Amino acid sequence: MWVGQLALYDWQVDVLNAAQQPHSRALLSTNNESGKSSVLAIIFLFGVAAAFRGAMCHATSGNEEQMRAQLFAILKERALMHGWKCNEAQMLITLPNESTIRCTVKQDARSVEGAHGYMDPRGWYRPLAYFIDESKHVQNAKEEAVRRIDPDFYLACSTPPTEQDVEYNWFWKGIDYDHLDRVVEARRKTFDIPATDNVYTKVHDELLEPDPIHSFPGEYFTYRRIVTWKQTPHLLTPAKKLERENIIKKYGIDSAFVRSMLFGLATEGDVESPIFNEEEITLMRQAMAGKFKTVPGDTRAAADVSGTGQGDPMVIGLRHGTNVMHMKEIRGMDDIAQAEYIVTFCQALKLAPFQCCIDGMGIGASVANRMEQTLGFYGLNRFLANNDPIFNFQFADRYTELHWVIKDLLSYKVLNIPWLPDLLRDMRERQYYLMPTAKIKTEDKKKHRKRTGHSPDHLDLLVYLVSDIPIARIRRGESLKRTEEPKQPDGTQAWKDNQSQGANARSKIMQGLPKQPSLASFLMRNKRTSDKKHP
Repeated sequence: MWVGQLALYDWQVDVLNAAQQPHSRALLSTNNESGKSSVLAIIFLFGVAAAFRGAMCHATSGNEEQMRAQLFAILKERALMHGWKCNEAQMLITLPNESTIRCTVKQDARSVEGAHGYMDPRGWYRPLAYFIDESKHVQNAKEEAVRRIDPDFYLACSTPPTEQDVEYNWFWKGIDYDHLDRVVEARRKTFDIPATDNVYTKVHDELLEPDPIHSFPGEYFTYRRIVTWKQTPHLLTPAKKLERENIIKKYGIDSAFVRSMLFGLATEGDVESPIFNEEEITLMRQAMAGKFKTVPGDTRAAADVSGTGQGDPMVIGLRHGTNVMHMKEIRGMDDIAQAEYIVTFCQALKLAPFQCCIDGMGIGASVANRMEQTLGFYGLNRFLANNDPIFNFQFADRYTELHWVIKDLLSYKVLNIPWLPDLLRDMRERQYYLMPTAKIKTEDKKKHRKRTGHSPDHLDLLVYLVSDIPIARIRRGESLKRTEEPKQPDGTQAWKDNQSQGANARSKIMQGLPKQPSLASFLMRNKRTSDKKHP
């Protein structure tokens, strides 16, 4: 009744059904002109206000012009049709049952305080409902304040941001696109619900059933969904379809503008010159799904350590050839504990110090010093970001160049890696710039942290893991295996599968992989060769 004879799309029904659940926390990221204000907001706010006597319904946004000229204007028009009171100056609507709908645009989190659902002396339960429109313009602090007052019903909708601001990033972080996309795909298979372009499939008996695909009961946000322009048939008329196709041609399908306007997707981190494009991020998602054939080779471990005051985790990983077999983040360790953990990790896997790469500057240098001088794990591979690149006419430093090595591993489809949404996030956010010499250089870490609110730890770990991979052999289609297998001092082959037992097998990280020789065995072999030449 609030939107006349308009037939709702399936996704609109699902969103409203999720939002009407007690203590709902529903998020919706949509394309422009999807009907979030003209349909969802009206039904959500009027529905709660009409269903409960004395209900307190609030709508907020970070954009005053949008709130006053669009959302409140629509609410007022519908309210006047029913003869309800409207105070335009205060953006307040009062229903005959004493329920109120109030629109505000204050960013100050203190403006939210004091409102709670409660049982009044007349025995009415007066619920509190909150609708957050264009959530990308609402500060993190205000959303936290809304959660603090514990609304009975909560729905936040927005087109996604074209650039990220750490003080306004709660909405897109809440959507958590990479996790959401993976879960939705898995649930479609589990429940045998194929994706379809038909948005009018629900029958009357199904209207109040929970959405099994996008519901997350018990989590911080209980419902998360992304809607694209192709799921909104009123935008598929010949004129509107042509307009959107022309926009895609002009700006490109990967542009932040197109991703937000048409596909309900954010571009993370205000990235003007992203190192990785969307095609490469899609390839990384496929690598995380184990869809590529890896190339066997040397085994390497690496760690991106963290200062305890920075709030970042230590991330540790392991690869064999182009197969990244293990990546894990660990929080709450000081540099002493990090050093001990890395040494224990490597020793349990029978890895020699030279097979472990660690940042050679800052906190990394302190951790490496303790690993060598206190724990006796001498011979670490200390990575120095400013070392000269191989292609010094193209890149400013080796650290930058290794990001393009990762791009090559993806383009040749030889990389496999565990599922890591934080790595996908780092890839989307990492950017580069051209120096006056026309060389490519990655953005400074401090600027990256200021822009995104965190360090690219997972991407840095991958850089360390591939820092000595012979990428030229992969480009030529050659094997990464050694042509000569070194022998142990007792004459046995160090690379045979029957050597990969003990701690390696028990760990299940390097199951079936051959044991690698230590640096000492290489030195002893070279010494024997030298003695034969110079008796």
